[in-house]
Amino acid sequence: GLDQPDWGEIFLGDTLVSSRDFVVRPRYRSLAMVFQDLALWPHMTVFRHVEFALDPACYRGAAKEKRCKELLALVRLTKYDRRPGQLSGGEKQRLALARALAAEPEYLLFDEPLSNLDLASREQLLGEISSILHADNITALYVTHQPEEAIHIADDIALMENGTIKSMCGVGDFALRQRDIWERNFQELQLRLTQHDKKEEKIIPLHARATG
Repeated sequence: GLDQPDWGEIFLGDTLVSSRDFVVRPRYRSLAMVFQDLALWPHMTVFRHVEFALDPACYRGAAKEKRCKELLALVRLTKYDRRPGQLSGGEKQRLALARALAAEPEYLLFDEPLSNLDLASREQLLGEISSILHADNITALYVTHQPEEAIHIADDIALMENGTIKSMCGVGDFALRQRDIWERNFQELQLRLTQHDKKEEKIIPLHARATG
């Protein structure tokens, strides 16, 4: 919603939200996003991040505080008074997710949210994100370059190249394709190794002199 397209249309469900001649402002779209760089506010505490994203028309006073604590408990984050600079990488990811969920969006966007984490943290958070999305029945668009992440979290997968969708399939079909690709690559590697072994190799003894 921050840029208007030169061509094409963007729909959320059946609702047109953006085209060359029409745009729905971001605040009127039921969207939230977890950015690759997280876009956390360095001057705000953990609690304030979540509080800021709540709809003031729905949450006031004690209800607001209760909802903030519920969301932070959901992502297992209890350091309410700390600022982003005092959090670990995984804790920052949890905070970004809690803030996005606080907006109670119909659609949640993820832009490679786990790309800066180590493997163990990435696997743990991926499982938690998947559980939260399915438990709350949230429609999410999750962008990743990692097939393993896509298989773990998705119901349907779209493969894109240069901004164009090349194919779409269910996660089961995608997993089978990945297995076929792995097997084909493995077979090609075996063939190359076999061909290499059959070649005549010239070995220079250690006591001989090489020329050239």
